Amino acid sequence: TSSAKFIFRPQFCNMKKEAGLCRASVPMYYYNQRQGKCLQFIYGGCGGNLNRFKTIEGCKNTCKDRVCSMKKKPGPCWGYLLRYYYNNSSGKCETFIYGGCQGNRNRFRTMQECQKKCGQQ
Repeated sequence: TSSAKFIFRPQFCNMKKEAGLCRASVPMYYYNQRQGKCLQFIYGGCGGNLNRFKTIEGCKNTCKDRVCSMKKKPGPCWGYLLRYYYNNSSGKCETFIYGGCQGNRNRFRTMQECQKKCGQQ
């Protein structure tokens, strides 16, 4: 249950949630690959797999693509291009004006591209 930053999502984030073998009732979080976001589930207390986190922040920090954690960066050029970026604070894809050069990879042409890559929290 590490909260280290990865350039690419670790393989265990693609595993399905696993409640484990025991019968405790511990609220935990897992990364749902299909929905592209972290969701809560009830963990039994033993067994299971690595796609299990004590906090939603730990889940997001580990399983979201690093590009989704980058701040919006309009770049130094003077273009006026409507683009979308993932706002890590609000947990949503939002619009911004891109200058047309430099910037970073947290820049998408459509809302759908942004949501597919980073999800909605």
